[in-house]
Amino acid sequence: MLVSCLFTHKVHISAAGGYLFLSLDRLHTGEPSVHILKETDLAREYQEGRIRVLSEDEYIEVLKRCVPLIPAYVVVHRLTGDGDKKLLIAPMWSTDKKHVLTLIRKEVLNG
Repeated sequence: MLVSCLFTHKVHISAAGGYLFLSLDRLHTGEPSVHILKETDLAREYQEGRIRVLSEDEYIEVLKRCVPLIPAYVVVHRLTGDGDKKLLIAPMWSTDKKHVLTLIRKEVLNG
């Protein structure tokens, strides 16, 4: 079973517990935070201040709380992603994928 998720900080944490309960064998996370792309309804809402994206630190904290709850047999697909740099409004931290992956390895996977 493959599940996709894209939630706020609190829902990510409770959802991770739900994955344990559901006994999934694969977990597919959504984009880190939300990618806000130019000329979209989401971009308009972001520019109006109606939504916000997670900071890099907030995203790493979410992963630090969720990843340990996932059983070792569960295959995790995509802990990070990258939007089209020409269209991306936020989060700009996600454009440096190598840096984000290094942070995940160091801060979340302890390696």
